[in-house]
Parts: sequence; structure tokens; C-alpha cells
Amino acid sequence: MRPHDAAAALVLLVTLAVAPAARSADASAATGTPRTGEGIVVADSRAKVKPVARTTARKADPDPSLAKVRFAAVTGPTAPPAEPLGRYGKGCIAGAVQLAAEGAHHSAMRLSRGRRWGHPATIAFVEDLAAAAAGGGLNGILVGDISQARGGPMLFGHSSHQVGLDVDIWYARRPETPLTDEERETRPFESVLNADGTTVDPAKFTPEIAALVREAASDRRVARVFVHPHIKKAMCAMSRPHRRFLRRIRPWYGHDEHFHVRLKCPRGARGCDPQPDPPKGDGCGADLDYWYTPAPWTPDPKARPGEPLTVERMPPACQRLLDEPDYAAAPVPTGQLTPVPPSPQ
Repeated sequence: MRPHDAAAALVLLVTLAVAPAARSADASAATGTPRTGEGIVVADSRAKVKPVARTTARKADPDPSLAKVRFAAVTGPTAPPAEPLGRYGKGCIAGAVQLAAEGAHHSAMRLSRGRRWGHPATIAFVEDLAAAAAGGGLNGILVGDISQARGGPMLFGHSSHQVGLDVDIWYARRPETPLTDEERETRPFESVLNADGTTVDPAKFTPEIAALVREAASDRRVARVFVHPHIKKAMCAMSRPHRRFLRRIRPWYGHDEHFHVRLKCPRGARGCDPQPDPPKGDGCGADLDYWYTPAPWTPDPKARPGEPLTVERMPPACQRLLDEPDYAAAPVPTGQLTPVPPSPQ
């Protein structure tokens, strides 16, 4: 950080440690600044929640007109072929397939959320990345959210992940023995930043983890890899002389406990709204410097909450998708899974 940016540094110490819980919801712009948006919303799993008094008042029934309520209620996919429909932050997926809870080199987490559905290209990418991680000293990968059975908006946690082409990968080594059902639900996220959130912790953001991020960003199927600004900075510092993959690694709020991979629209997917290419260059210059100023962390006083996303405001193809019958595909092996209440993050 530049010496004359002392004031900005003070702001950064506070704001990077406790990042805002939600930002712009749509990935329509090509730049890497929050004013144009990379297009994801991530809940801060470290946020403190104040206890509330118990009440006997009946909770209001979910509003069936809300798209997030309808899509979250559907637990089965539609029939093939697989096709992402709409935008990453406002769309759905037909013919989704489910990632196995336990694979040769991956373990899926938070199974109770029902968010391990994706396009076959996404499932293939996950398996390829997991195999690379297994050969790179990590014993594979831990996989977080992909999409719901028919994609669409979720009740909590994301604004994207709607078309089966987004997947969260934990910054973690996969355990040697399979996780239990409870461990998949309760194993905590672990930040790879230091205690005060001012830089990466080299004991946690290890060369093996950095190599995993690089492997994902080097894949031609990938459009973006979203990471915390400090992680982008660390990758910029260690990634010489081969730097082309850095263009796809984009700084964004949160993302100190997992990185978010966004795949390109598959070839022939005419209903998929593609992510624009990232800006030219490695993203280690002015775009990254921007994150070390107060600007990204200063709320816009003119901002107003958006209208709730209803089913009627979804793409017509997604509205029709909700009425399609479930596709009875062959079950995916998941081991002895027992119902566990979903965790908040």
C-alpha cells in the first residue's frame, strides 16, 4: 500500500475485516470495480448475530409470488438436455445434474441446502479440479454451493449461482477419511486472512491452496474466479513470470473462506447470457489499487433497495420451467445421509 494512503489504510483495516454482506446482484459489466459490478452476493459467515427474545407469534407464510420461494421449494430437476437459461444473477437451468456427495477426489458440503446441482460442464470441471488438487497435495477439494435443482434465486446466501455455472470451492485440504453427515453441515469455514484481516496468513493460504486457485483460473472453461482483494494481491505478488491466468482472478467482497468459480456459457447454450470478458491485463494495477481506497467500502447514499424478484419478473423460460415435472434420473450415490437442519452459511 502506498505510504501516502494512510487514511485509506485505516478504513481498509476495519472494512476488510468485516465486509458488507451484500452488494450488486448482477454480473453485467466487464470491469472489476463494485460500481459496475462483478455480480455476486456473499453472506459474511463471521458476522455476529444478536440473540432475540422468544416469541409465540406465527411466522408469515412464504410469499409464493417470490421467485426465491418457488425455486427453493423445487427439489427435482427437469428432463435433459441441460441448458442454462438467462443471466447468472437472474436465470435458471433445465436438465441439471447432481454432484455426488462423495467422489474420488471431492467432498460436497452443506448437503441439506440442496445446492449441488449444475450443468454437466460444471460437474465435469469440479471433478477435473478435484483430481488436480489430489495430485497437488490437498487430497482433493471441498465443494460448496453450485445451484438448486432448477437454479433460480435462493432463499439466502447468493444472488448469482442461478444457472448451474457457478461453484464455491473452500480454501481447505480435503480430509483423508470421508466426512460424516454432521461434519458436512457443521464444519466451519476458515478464513485464510490473518487475525486482523490486513493480509493473507501464509500458514493458511499455502502454496498448495494458491496453486488450486491458479489451476481454476487457468482453465479455459472459466470466465471468472472471485477472491478476496488480499488474495488477489498475494497472487499478483507470487505469480511471475506466467501471469495470463491472473486476468480471470477478480477481487470481490468476502471470499476469504472460499473462492467462487464462474464458468463460461457452454458452447451451443443459446439461452445463456454470457459473462463479458474481464478487462485486459492481469488486474494487478489500477483495478486492484481501487480496493485499497475508501471508495468500494463507502455506501452509496442514493442507493435504494430493489424490488423483490417475483416469478413474473423471471425470464419466461424460467417461469415455464417451474411447471415442468421432475425428471426421475438414476439416484446419485450419497452414502448414509441423514436429515440435518441447514446452517445459515
